[in-house]
Amino acid sequence: MHQNVTLKLDKELLHNAKMYAVQHKTSLSQLMVTALKSIIEKSATYDKAKKKALTYLKKGFKIGPSPYYSSRDFLHDRKI
Repeated sequence: MHQNVTLKLDKELLHNAKMYAVQHKTSLSQLMVTALKSIIEKSATYDKAKKKALTYLKKGFKIGPSPYYSSRDFLHDRKI
């Protein structure tokens, strides 16, 4: 189902948009649909990544010594 929308655009912007649409063999309407879908998709992807990052931050990270801690001498293969 489609619905018509009225937009107020600057004449130069409208002219450039029409030229762009012609050069890319599409309609101005399809150009707008593609642009809006792209904006919405990017926003959804960003929101999902942000939510995941905030979850990691709330969970926290272990900063203390790990079980894999090695001495300086061991790392430099020194005999004590």
